[in-house]
Amino acid sequence: MTLREHRQLFSALLPDLLAEAHRLGYAVAIDEVKRGKVQAIVNAIPLSIRALIALSVRPFSVALAEALSDPRAGVGIRNSLHLDGLAVDLQLYKPPETWLTDAADYEPLGIWWENRHPLARWGGRFGDADHFSLEYLGRK
Repeated sequence: MTLREHRQLFSALLPDLLAEAHRLGYAVAIDEVKRGKVQAIVNAIPLSIRALIALSVRPFSVALAEALSDPRAGVGIRNSLHLDGLAVDLQLYKPPETWLTDAADYEPLGIWWENRHPLARWGGRFGDADHFSLEYLGRK
């Protein structure tokens, strides 16, 4: 399957994922789908050294320094499926005002997603519980 076909499949499956989350009693917020290349690079830098890099790049790029210093910035890999538009990070809430951050809270939805399609992958299998994706070129 081509990247276009993968993206179309992912786009077709995503509404079902959201509907299932609601059926399971979660309130849902979509956190991230398509990630830019610069953000992927930032996310791949270990948190422990981002602040040091931010200090050195600030004179040249305030935007990059701010991205490096953002405490909300995620941790990830440089070649993320978010770059290809084949992954979504969801924030689950239950009851609506309580943000769930424990992987066990995401597991029922993750298992459902994995059973939805042979390429569907849940990040709880690799330490990223809020991540739902379609495998592409061996990446999850």
